[in-house]
Amino acid sequence: MSRSGVDLRERIELMLNARDADGDDVAEALTAGYGYTLSLESQRVRVERRITELAADAEQPEAASQLRKLWLRHRTLESEIAELRAKLRLLDQQAHAAR
Repeated sequence: MSRSGVDLRERIELMLNARDADGDDVAEALTAGYGYTLSLESQRVRVERRITELAADAEQPEAASQLRKLWLRHRTLESEIAELRAKLRLLDQQAHAAR
């Protein structure tokens, strides 16, 4: 995860725990969070495409090695996307409830 992703995640956690975050701050965090999530999804799609390309040569040691690395990256991205979307959903629900 990039440093900006870590910072964003920390900011969202703080807002979730504060329960009285400023509406403008929440809106900005949601916008940044969904934008970051889209960038992760774009990375995931690129990884999936590369996995598909390498699958034809999976019996070759170099391709097999790359496939293992890419599959791990794919799983990591999937997990990160799901976790971030869940936190953003909670933050959005919390913000709506506070209005």
